Order: sequence, then structure tokens, then C-alpha cells
Amino acid sequence: MFGFSELMKRAGSRSTSLPALLLLALLVLAACQSQPGYTVSQVDGLSKRAGFTVLPARIAEKTFTMPVEAGRRAWLLLGNGGDQNQVVQITGAEPAQITLSAQQWQVVALQFSDAEVSFQWDQGELWFGDIYVLPERADKAHNVLLISVDTLRADRFVSDKMPGLSALFSAGLRFDRAYTTAPWTLPAHASMLTGYTPARHGVREPMQFLDRDTLTLAERLQLQGYFTIGLTEGNYMAELYGLTQGFHLYYEDPPFMMEQDPSRASRLQANLDRLDQALATHEGGAPLFVFLHTYEVHCPYLPHDGLTDPENMGATQWLLDNEFADLTPDQLDHLKALYDGEVAYTDQMLTPLVQRLVQRGDWTVILTSDHGEEFGDHGGLLHADTLYEEVTRVPLAMIGRGVNQQGVVQEPVSIVDIAPTVLQMVGAPADPESEGLDLLSVPRAANRSLFAESFFFGPHVPAEEPRLTAVWKAHDKLIQMRNHGQFSASLYALNEDPKERNNLSDQAIKKRDALFLFLQSYLEGKAFKAGRIESLSPEQLEVMRSLGYTE
Repeated sequence: MFGFSELMKRAGSRSTSLPALLLLALLVLAACQSQPGYTVSQVDGLSKRAGFTVLPARIAEKTFTMPVEAGRRAWLLLGNGGDQNQVVQITGAEPAQITLSAQQWQVVALQFSDAEVSFQWDQGELWFGDIYVLPERADKAHNVLLISVDTLRADRFVSDKMPGLSALFSAGLRFDRAYTTAPWTLPAHASMLTGYTPARHGVREPMQFLDRDTLTLAERLQLQGYFTIGLTEGNYMAELYGLTQGFHLYYEDPPFMMEQDPSRASRLQANLDRLDQALATHEGGAPLFVFLHTYEVHCPYLPHDGLTDPENMGATQWLLDNEFADLTPDQLDHLKALYDGEVAYTDQMLTPLVQRLVQRGDWTVILTSDHGEEFGDHGGLLHADTLYEEVTRVPLAMIGRGVNQQGVVQEPVSIVDIAPTVLQMVGAPADPESEGLDLLSVPRAANRSLFAESFFFGPHVPAEEPRLTAVWKAHDKLIQMRNHGQFSASLYALNEDPKERNNLSDQAIKKRDALFLFLQSYLEGKAFKAGRIESLSPEQLEVMRSLGYTE
């Protein structure tokens, strides 16, 4: 992570307006100054002792003081790194004293009475994050919740599979042909949180991370005075991969996906509880941008609602071992039933949250996914190594404040459209380099080209310099694969062949070649430089194994 001073420097170099920079300077005055009396250090090991990671944060080793503006309201992340409860005395703000439980984080709402605030404690380690000061114009902004249900197929976002959320979002705007940019978690979420395709943000392989020069949606909303919270289930959403940029709070609580124990293989309830706490802390205060991510629908498929799985077919290892096996119709039906049980469970968990926020009237809620899942549709299971519709078509819907349209949009759209739509909705400056469009603009671009790719098929697929790309143009779709130096192409007319059974590449040669030119242009586009991770810790390697992304 980086500090706000660096964010200001980067933002200033990217045509950010002076008023926005002045606002940012006001919001983070205390966080941008290094005061005598405390030192800054990494807290990875300490945060793991607390059960999850919260970023950005530092360790304060003794009494420290922050300059503030008297009369302002603020929020500050504090944590107890010791094994005993500790009391923190605060001078110059209300409350004047707080008690922190051992090994726990807490967001403290403060009301400044003086121009300087001092924190003092008797024992242990005090962790603290970047202070957030409520901007004067905060009442004019509205809150945004972006939900990413990892691995959710578009054809499951229907009334008989997800009755609660489907009914709620029917009062808003739904996009029937929404596509991801990649069939696996890391590059797809990099696109979702930046508005760039992988060809632009450059994150295409498992050992890459989003470069700091690439501004995220959270960073842009920070410049508008938003308090930003990320609640994720880690793994490829971990801080290691750079997607934490711009979040005041970022929780990563990874499940163990090789487990069949629901308490270890599912972390959705834990993050929903944290979200409730965060919303209560900021009630009537800062405008919020919340990103909520869950692997609940991702394998393993745990039995719900009376389902059983005596052969553990829903286990991650079974799925990896049988990804290309000749499964029987009964086996495929069983896997689909387990998956649908996870979908229904996720619907039950998320519906009360969405309903509550929509009824408040000051929230926009967006629901989407990073990719889908295959169940024998094209001869395999899982995701990452194909770009067929079952893997690339994702749900996308929005409801609430600022969504003044209702119905189902048939024009093809992309997850890169989410970031520019949110910026437009809250009145933030547009990103001139974004490849996405405002989804609320009418008329929408009906004949645009959309792209997806995968440069990583997973360790279970034999590959040598793999590259899988796809382009959509209206109802036409071209998929090209390169592997072991060999190329293949598939062309489909989705309006006539939605299940992609009839490859037209040898019949409609002119159309195939025309679409190939779009792919070539996409691949030759100028990308930002992604960072490269040199090595993973043993714990991180185990997490990747649990996802099936490494051996």
C-alpha cells in the first residue's frame, strides 16, 4: 500500500482538478504528515494474528499527535496488537477514551474539539490507519455498494435460482448481455475496479499485480471525499495483487477451498457482519463506497437445503481431478444442483442487505460477477481455460439512487463499464483513459466491440505460451486460441446459436477475418506496466493450491 501523499502526487500528474486535490489535502491532512513520536512499519504478521488483514495501517510505538481542524468529524482505524485489552486516552477529541479488545481492529468516530489530537496508551501495540475527515459537502454525495459474487453464471441470476435478488433488481436496470474481460479472478477484478481491459491494465498472469500508476475506482472516489471499504475473501483479491489501492479499509479473509467444513470454506457471513459494523459506525456520516466480494459460489460446492454429497463431488480436489473426465448426465446434474444450492444460499444471505440499503434511498447497489462456470457445456468443468458464454457472460444489475431507468438492456456491455458508470453517477470527473462507457447513457452503443482474454489456463491444463482471446461484435463472436505454437479459431452467431455448437469459422471467412482484425488491434494496444511478484510465501502458496491455481 501507499500513503495519501503519494496518491496526491500521482493524481496530480493525471489531470486531476485543483479543487479535488485541495479537498484531498483537507481530508488527509493528518495522514500525510509524519509526526515525531510514532514509527511506520508493516503489520502483515500482526494482522494475521487478528484473523484477517486490514489495510493501510501502521504501528504506533508510543504516544503520537495528529494535527486536525477543530470542529470537524473524522473516522480513524485503530487496532490492538497485544494480547490484552488496552485503553487509549484521547486528548482534543470526543470520545476521550476508548477500550480496544486484544487482537482486534475498531473504526472510531471522532469529533475534534481542538486543533491537535493526542493518543496515549499504557501497553501493547497500537495500530492505526489513515484518518478520514468528513468533507463539508458530504451530504450531497450518495453511497455506492458494488457486489461481486465470484463465479456466478449469468443464467443463474433468475427468479427460480436467486428469487430475492432477482425480484429486487427487477425494479432497477439489468443487462442481459454483460461480459467479463477474463475467465479468472485476478484480471477480471482488475478490470472491474479500474475500467480497463487486461490489455490496458496489464495484469494477465498469476504472478502479476496492478501497478501503482493505474488509478482505481476507489482512488478516484477518495478524491471526491468518499470513505472506501473493501470486504473480500482474499486469495487473488489479496493486497499482494494491488487491488487494495484506494481503500481506507480493506479486509481480506480467505476461505480454505480444499475444505468441506462450511466454517472454513465460507467467509461470507463474517464479511457481512463486518459490513454491518462499518455501516453502523458511519451512520449519518461519510459518503461510502463499499466493495463486497465473495467466493461463496466458487468451488467447493457445499451442500445446502437438504442436499447431500456422499462422494464429495463438490470438493475442489474432485473437480480438479475430473475437470476433463467423461462425466455421466447424473454426475453433471448433481454438480449443477450443488452449485445452484450455493447460488440460492448466496441469494438468501445478500437479499436482506440489498433490500435494507435500497429502502434507505441514499444507496446505489450494483451486482455482478467476475466470470461464470462450466458444467460440461463444452466438455469440461470450472473456468479459466475457455471463453464460451457460460464462463464469460455474467450478471450485471443496478438499483437505487441515481438509477432512474428500469428494465432489461439487450445491448452487449462489459464489466469495464462499471467504474465509469459509478463516476458519472456520483458526479466525479471521468477517467479519460477508461475503455468503459456510462451504462446509464441513452442511447447506448449497440455495435461496440467487447473483448476477453486468458493468458493463464491453470496448472491442470497442459500449456505453452497460452493465449485465449475473444471479441464480440453485435451477435457475432470470434474465439482464437494459441497453445504449443498452434492456433485455432471458432466463430459463432449467438443470435442463432446461443450455446455455441456450430463453428462457422470455415464458412463465414470474411466475417471471421474482419473480427480477427479487431482482436489484433486489441492485442496491440498500449498497456500499463503491471508489477511482478517475485515469490509467494508458503501460506500464499497454500491459498493458491486451495483455488486450484497452482500445484
